[in-house]
Amino acid sequence: MKLKDLIKAPPAEGYIKNSSNLVTALFILAGILYYPTNGYGSVIALAAALIVLVGQKMLIGQTNKDFADMQFAEKQFTQTQNADYSRFIQARATQILNDNKVLSEKGKKELTRLLKFAETFLAENTSPSSQYKAVFSDIDGTLLNNQHQITPKTEEAIKNILKRGIPFIPVSARPPYAITPYTEQLGSQHGMICYSGALILDKNLTALYSVILEPQDLQKLNELLADFAHLSISYYAGLDWFCNDVNNDWIKQESEITGLSAELLQGNLTEVHKILVMGSAEEIQTVEPVLKQALPHLSIHRSKDEYLEITNPAATKAKAIQFMEQHLGIRTEQVIAFGDNFNDLDMLQYAGLSVAMGNAPDAIKQVAKEVTATNNEDGIALVLNRVFGK
Repeated sequence: MKLKDLIKAPPAEGYIKNSSNLVTALFILAGILYYPTNGYGSVIALAAALIVLVGQKMLIGQTNKDFADMQFAEKQFTQTQNADYSRFIQARATQILNDNKVLSEKGKKELTRLLKFAETFLAENTSPSSQYKAVFSDIDGTLLNNQHQITPKTEEAIKNILKRGIPFIPVSARPPYAITPYTEQLGSQHGMICYSGALILDKNLTALYSVILEPQDLQKLNELLADFAHLSISYYAGLDWFCNDVNNDWIKQESEITGLSAELLQGNLTEVHKILVMGSAEEIQTVEPVLKQALPHLSIHRSKDEYLEITNPAATKAKAIQFMEQHLGIRTEQVIAFGDNFNDLDMLQYAGLSVAMGNAPDAIKQVAKEVTATNNEDGIALVLNRVFGK
């Protein structure tokens, strides 16, 4: 190490306090002590100045290396999300804060920033919320209140998790275009599960997964339902909705709820994801056992007392979520699911954290791991805010 390098003043804005004032004072002291001490005092003062210069040079080199290592780790973590880089920054920054007593204001500020960066990530990923990577929710009676709206608090809570990169995916018996208004309102870009799991679409409404009624089952259903032509019978095929009577009061009511218009069925369809029979509770109780007896292998259940839904038994909300787990690269235990009725049962039995709404039947509440407030009382928001924070 050359003398000119030692006496060269360090940068004014380095990570270590500038010791130039101390060295200058020692040089002045050496001059003052020369005659009274016959030069011995000067030698001691100059030796002390040299020690300070060497020490400062070594400390600056080591500190600059430490900061460069932490900044490199920060960059690597941003690219890889490897928690080991955050742990390294936390440990090194804590050590420097404890051991280095000559940090400059710039050094302290940068060290505080790096430490906060590391501790923020580690806190988020050691909290209970970190185990959940996706949220799936039924729509009617769950996401929507009784006025068929997403409440402001629920909307805010969902948008909060979306900002954190947590997918919020609607899972509904509804057709696609009856779901898109809500995905657009929320800004959700992770697709949707339609027809109770029979069809999964991405954000561009491109099919990722599709389970239709088998042709022979569809033919048999048409034959059986011909005896119940006075009821409202809807056929859902991909993005389209067909029915046997566009002027039926049940169709009009469904149109008001979903904002969609049905087309009159003409001819035979070959690819149907779901059939929906609507009528009074008494009428549905009449047709349900007839269909179940003739086609026991199909999924035939009521989503309401007045709604009878028919799908391929392979089309379930749980199987659709299982497909989305593979699509998203997550595990079952990382899934939260919200539901309120019997058509949510398999989904609630499957999810890592299953949450029944306060308005759900007791049988559904008993299956769920947790019960929240009703759909009119921000039930979803209460859970999301507790699990993920506001």
